[in-house]
Amino acid sequence: MCLATRYFDRSKEEALCDERGEFLCRGAWNQEHCTRLTLHRINPYQSREARIVFSTWNLDHWIERSRSIIPSILDASTLLATQSRPVSQFNHTYFYRLLFTTHNLKLVHIVCHDKGEHKTAKCDKDKYFVVDVDEPLRENVADAVS
Repeated sequence: MCLATRYFDRSKEEALCDERGEFLCRGAWNQEHCTRLTLHRINPYQSREARIVFSTWNLDHWIERSRSIIPSILDASTLLATQSRPVSQFNHTYFYRLLFTTHNLKLVHIVCHDKGEHKTAKCDKDKYFVVDVDEPLRENVADAVS
């Protein structure tokens, strides 16, 4: 089953909502949870109006996609391309988790979405590569979502 489908299937463990279909704001990227006195919550299955309001919510990357992840992928690719003999492999699992899983994504109400630069959240250069190229990658993308 597609990962995105599991996030919105109320019966799945990975679901972003509870069994009633209620979603909670996870707060700004640098917060543990929503800090509003009345926590942001919504059930888009309740009504058409609730679905319209829910459409303003965002999936926010803690480590930003365009300011950190994509430039890091380009840096890693450049480093690999300049090696005369590859001594490492690109760590696709690390970047997959940053881009597409709740490992790096939070569902947030529009008020809690900080659109400014996440200056302290950057890619870890030590995780760009898997060092032993003779050993096949043991992790695959399916394992990355756990």
